[in-house]
Amino acid sequence: MDEALIAQTVRDAKSRVVLCIPGFSDVVGAAVIEAHQRLPAGQLLIVVDGTDKAARLGYGHFDAVFQVLQAGVPMRLEQGLRLGVLVADEQGWCFATPPLLVDATMEQATAPNALALNLSQIQPTLQALGYVQPAPKVEPLKASSGKAELAGKAENTPGTEAPKSVETDDLRTVGRVVATIEALQPVQEKLRINPPQAFDVARKVQVFNSLVDFVEIEMTGTQLAHQKVSLPSKLLSVADDATRKRLTTSFSLISPQAKIADKSKELRQLLDAIRKKYTRSVTPYGVVALRTDREPLKQAIERVAALVKAYSEEIKKELGKEIDKSRKQLVESFLPALVKKPPKDLEFELVYGGTDKPIKEQVRDWINDQLDKCFPAVDSLLRDMEVRLVIKSVTYEMLKEPKFQKLVRDAYPNMDWNKPFEEFSAAPSLVQAPLGY
Repeated sequence: MDEALIAQTVRDAKSRVVLCIPGFSDVVGAAVIEAHQRLPAGQLLIVVDGTDKAARLGYGHFDAVFQVLQAGVPMRLEQGLRLGVLVADEQGWCFATPPLLVDATMEQATAPNALALNLSQIQPTLQALGYVQPAPKVEPLKASSGKAELAGKAENTPGTEAPKSVETDDLRTVGRVVATIEALQPVQEKLRINPPQAFDVARKVQVFNSLVDFVEIEMTGTQLAHQKVSLPSKLLSVADDATRKRLTTSFSLISPQAKIADKSKELRQLLDAIRKKYTRSVTPYGVVALRTDREPLKQAIERVAALVKAYSEEIKKELGKEIDKSRKQLVESFLPALVKKPPKDLEFELVYGGTDKPIKEQVRDWINDQLDKCFPAVDSLLRDMEVRLVIKSVTYEMLKEPKFQKLVRDAYPNMDWNKPFEEFSAAPSLVQAPLGY
């Protein structure tokens, strides 16, 4: 059951049409308007969702719903409606209406999605929708000498008396709200300002996302041998201030020969092996991984993260010792020159500091104060040690680039990419046109 079949069934109906559906496109809309002009009054009833959410999900096109309402077709609203019901004459069906955001069933059904209703099911369904069979017309009697007698018989003839129907809204459980232009105009305006994404585009991205993702894998804080600190210019014994302000230097936090750096090298090699196994580079777009490898990749990264945490706890004491060793090397390196030629602010402290410490010890304390400002604490270094995995979806703009498609094919030469890429080009989105009535 798709929109083409719904439209044809509505056009073929001879006596009545009741259509309950989240939304529809111009194909169904045009058929409904034609039926409204052709069928007797009260024999056509439409129930729709009528919200912008339904339109954004792809339950038809709201323009078609709005144009049908403008044509004077009786319409009711049921927010959140997702099932479909169609009754035409004495036949009825209940059908599924997947949104166009998910698939194109309502554009062209290729598998069963409907069940036929029998007569015992049609009547309660119509009752739930508030449809009441109109009373049959009573033909006026021709004038005769026995006019009063015949009229009396006619009044008692079975099947000619107008049925005493209950109030329709007392029976109605679906579509209790009457659709009006005033009620749906704001929805129309919302969709005009911020129209839904073309549904074939969304489906293409969904299909593609089921095959490949962009991934970012990063390990930070473990390359201790590459950690550097920027030394304050005050520590550099330079004659003039202008030159000292322009002069900067950095210092390796720990010795390149320190053994604690060896383990971090092993961790990076392990992470590189994971990258090689699960990811492919598609320069300049980034790095991709198959969706089928998502869980194994996550588990592999979690194992590395656990090793990084264990490594940080293991080296805590040793790292502190290495940093202290580096500081002592710096202090002893700067000390002679600064004792001989101290900076101006150090000279002030030496003259007016009010301490009995030897000048050499005062300079040593001053150097340590300066290093306190640039050397990181051990705990802060350990907190920076982490492994991150970021997974991002592929955008449609990226997907439609032939260069990107070729790179993905080349990255995974053993996969059959023809079928998914052909599906991306299927079910083209049509521009909503005015209804033909």
